[in-house]
Amino acid sequence: MHSKPRNISALLLLVSASVNAEVTIDGSLGGAAFDAVISGNGFTYDIQDTYGQSVGANLFHSFDKFNIGIDEHANFSGTNSIANIIARVTGGESSIAGRITSSIDGSSLYMVNSAGFIFTNGAVVDVDGSLTVSTADYFEFSDGVRFYSNLSDTSTLSMTEISGFGFLSNGSGIIAIDSSGTVSSEEKPASQNLYVNSDAILIDDVDLQAGAIDIRMGDAAFGEIGIFDSILESVEGGVFFQGGNIYSVESVITATGQGSEVSVMATSITLEGGAKESVIQSGSLTSSGGKIDLQAQNITLENNAKFPPRAVVEMAAISH
Repeated sequence: MHSKPRNISALLLLVSASVNAEVTIDGSLGGAAFDAVISGNGFTYDIQDTYGQSVGANLFHSFDKFNIGIDEHANFSGTNSIANIIARVTGGESSIAGRITSSIDGSSLYMVNSAGFIFTNGAVVDVDGSLTVSTADYFEFSDGVRFYSNLSDTSTLSMTEISGFGFLSNGSGIIAIDSSGTVSSEEKPASQNLYVNSDAILIDDVDLQAGAIDIRMGDAAFGEIGIFDSILESVEGGVFFQGGNIYSVESVITATGQGSEVSVMATSITLEGGAKESVIQSGSLTSSGGKIDLQAQNITLENNAKFPPRAVVEMAAISH
């Protein structure tokens, strides 16, 4: 039996909560508030670009509810000129147990909901570009304007690239990924990059592959990342974690691509094994190991936790 931080234990209980499946718009970018996204073209929710607004290569959507049930399929569509799909949810926590795709070739998907996301029961997000899931209060664009995750602040739609994200308070929701491969695909390899940012992140019983994996808190010195009984593998880039307390139990965190690296910056880092090992590894398992860079005030390895023998491990205590 593993002792988990109190708030991480609470996150585990939240994952089992059931939410009615529905996708509705909030009316802020067109249409009537609470209108349902209807089925069509073989999809449970056929999210056409007419539900949102396009500005340059950015397609903005604003949903009141975004809950995808088991065996349901939500698909984003639009013109091939769209490079980024930016979807916010303003009406409460989002639960995703089905499948999300995009029929826009090469497009990336940015999902933001300050109330949080729960991916569970084998949920899959399959897009050509990168996937970003966030509970930030806003996305900021390279021209300096912001698209807020709530309706009380005035947002501006930009045609430029997203340059960052921001948190204005400590009240953001959680991102929980439970028993789901969020960027896996039967049709193509896991080459998409995965970016997750929130004040609290739970990854439990997950076998997740992505090109690169970037998981960070809204504040580098605060927040909790809990990883339990999971495998997180970067197949083309590196793995980067940044947060307050990072706790990995019976899990494997690995970067296997060319020049791979696992980098962790936190207040405290704890690796705990048990019946299974807890491992951080980098580089090919059949050749010399890659770089592992851990920077924290406290670094703890407990029970059956280890680094592979050929890895280049750099550990440094830092102060915030």
